[in-house]
Amino acid sequence: MVIGKYTMRNVRKISLPATVTEEKVDLVKISVSELGVRDGAPYTMVCVAAHAKGLSLCTAETALALREQYVDQPDCEFLWVAMTPIAESKNDDEPCIFVLSNDSEEGTQLSRSGTKFEYGCHLSQIFIFTLKK
Repeated sequence: MVIGKYTMRNVRKISLPATVTEEKVDLVKISVSELGVRDGAPYTMVCVAAHAKGLSLCTAETALALREQYVDQPDCEFLWVAMTPIAESKNDDEPCIFVLSNDSEEGTQLSRSGTKFEYGCHLSQIFIFTLKK
């Protein structure tokens, strides 16, 4: 697994608990289209639509655990982890979320993506949410 240097800056901002408690989380993989959101919709609209369907944001810790456990991710698959964006330290960088990807050159990766998405979220873009308890 590869974690890029800019992504590592974001990982370092996560305050992990001193003791680790394993918790089972039910995850849902869903596209923007399946959420019924228009092409080019902002990230916040995708999250609102997911909430209306009974889904919640993941924690940053869930993204890290999923990257470690999802070892058989198909080649060329990109999964955006729906989560509270992590604020960047520089004023010119937008808040970001984590992306799980696998490509033939780099292998499995944990990277980051800004939440503004230059042209909004695309219909085929796939997000990971948790089921509400």
